[in-house]
Formats: sequence, C-alpha cells, structure tokens
Amino acid sequence: MGLDAQREIQNKQNQASNTRSKSIIFILLGIIICLLLVITHLVLSPSPTPILVPNNTQIETSVKKVIINNDPILKKIIPTTTPRITIIPTSVPLPTPISIDNNIKKEVPVLENQQTQEDVEFNKMISEVMNAIEKQQLNIATHTLQRAKKLKRNDPIINELDKRIKTAIQKNKIQTLTNKARHDIKNEQWNNALIFYNKIIQIDPNINSVLVKKQQAKVYIQLNRMMDIIINKPERLQNDVVFEKAKQSLIHIQNKIYDPHSALYAPNKTPKLLNKIKQVDTLIKKASIIINVTLLSDGLTDIIIYKVNHFGLLNEQKLSLRAGRYTIVGSREGYKDIRKVLIIKSTDYKRQIEIKCRDLI
Repeated sequence: MGLDAQREIQNKQNQASNTRSKSIIFILLGIIICLLLVITHLVLSPSPTPILVPNNTQIETSVKKVIINNDPILKKIIPTTTPRITIIPTSVPLPTPISIDNNIKKEVPVLENQQTQEDVEFNKMISEVMNAIEKQQLNIATHTLQRAKKLKRNDPIINELDKRIKTAIQKNKIQTLTNKARHDIKNEQWNNALIFYNKIIQIDPNINSVLVKKQQAKVYIQLNRMMDIIINKPERLQNDVVFEKAKQSLIHIQNKIYDPHSALYAPNKTPKLLNKIKQVDTLIKKASIIINVTLLSDGLTDIIIYKVNHFGLLNEQKLSLRAGRYTIVGSREGYKDIRKVLIIKSTDYKRQIEIKCRDLI
C-alpha cells in the first residue's frame, strides 16, 4: 500500500468520525423535538383521539435516515430501514355530551326577537322626541320621552333629551314673559313690565339685557310717580320748598329724557311720560308767577292760610302768592269759624280778600 492510499484511508476515517459526531448531535436534537411535539399534542389537542407515539428506536432510525440521505458518504456505508409507528391510545376520558332542553332552544330566539323589538321601539320613540323638540311640540316630546324611559331608563340619551326639553321649556317661558313685558312697555305700563322682568330673572339671573331693562323700568316708574304727584296736587307748588324741589326735578328729568346719549332717551317710546313732563312744566311756570294779594280783617279774627303761614290777628296784610288754590280759615272766640277758598290765576294782576268772624255761636 502506497503513501497516497494510506492518506486517503486516514482522511476517510476522519470524515467518518466527524460524521458520527454530527449524527449523534442530530439524533439528540431529533429526540428532543419529537418529545416536545408529543407533549404539545397532548396539551393542546381538543379531542381525545389516539396519538401516534414513536419509540426510541423508531425515532433514532428516522433521524439516521434523514442524516444519511443528506450525506453521500454515510449513504454508502449505513443502510436505512423504514421505522414502524406504534399507535398508543390515550387514557383521557371522553367528555359527556351536553344536552340542551328543547324548551330552552325555543325560548332563546324569542328573547332575542323581543330585545330587538324593544330596541326598534326605543329608537322610534327617541326619533319622535327629537322631531317634537325641533317643532317646539314640547308637551308631545315630554310625553314620548316618559314612555321611552320605561324601556331604557338608564340610557344616556334619555338624560340628554330631558335636558334639551327643560332648556326649551325655559326658553319658551322667558320668551313669553319678554313678549308680555314688551307689550306693557309699549303701553307704558312700567309696573307690570317690572313684574315680568323679575319673573325672567328668577328663571335665569344672567340675562344682561333683562337686568338693564329692569333698572330702566324702575327709573320710569319713579319719574311717572313724581310727575303724577305734581299733576294730581298742583297746590303743593304753592309751598316754596316744594316748588323749588319740583323745579329742579323737572330740569333733571328733561335733561335725561331729551339727551340722545342718556339711557332713558326714548322720545318715541314714552309719549305718556313726555305728556306728563309737559303738564308739570306748565304747572311750574304758572306757579312761578307771583301775584300780589291784600288780606283784610278786623284785628279780632285769627287768620291761617294753609300751606302758607299763620298770620294771627291783623287788619291788613300784603302778600305775594303763587298762582293756585288757597284755603283761608279765620277763628274768633264766641264766633263761628269762617273758611274761604282763594283761587289765584296766573293771569291775575292783584287780588284782595276779607276774612272776619261775624256770626255768634
């Protein structure tokens, strides 16, 4: 045997040794993989069907066959055989089949149909409520929503629509009260308008326009009251203090009413108030005219002019009185009192009046 032949034999021996090492490694890996597959099948298999479990010899033979078929050198040396698979039945018992009562089978679809019908009815009612709210048919919306509550009381849309209805009702009330207040303002019924504005504020205290109009109504009520007092009792202007106060009030009111920049400026909206202001202006102008009056008596009669002065006993007294109506009373012990009404007109130049008690008691 030559040197080259020995080297070739040595190389083949080395290759065979390496191949055997690899074969052992592959055999071990194959055994591990097969065991994992068996365990996985036992754990995850849903049905207790028989499981095909190979024995160790069969596993080793199968792995060898795979290795030899992929190695041309080992394929010539090691013969392969077909492994046999042994069927091992499992000991897992079959579960007992569950029996379903025929009555339950019949009731299930009925309940499902009832639930579906309830949903359809509920959705229909909700749609009707929303349409009624949009058309401002709030009584219908409220009644329909109450019916829907009986089906699904806790549904979030119930609370939402309930809030919408309450808000719409509140807005309608405010609008109705506002319209009534506007009607009264147009007729200058300020007291009635103030009542309606207070009702609106009770519903919603944050409407700025209503708060402003409420204050305007209060001012107009006060102005009308001031004018009415002077018009109804013009004789009060005979008193100098009252006259001066009325005169200053009139000037203040005229400045507010006729000033375009004033909050009370409304020349076309308050004709009644403007007419009262003109009447008071006329009365004050007449009251500002001083008329000379001579008061005559007998020196025995005690004389009083109401709202002017207590003059006592006198024979003659020169007075300067404003135009108006005056009540003069004379009294004397043992005699009947005498009472006279003196009406002084602004067109009078001078007047003279005599007060004497002559009739015995």
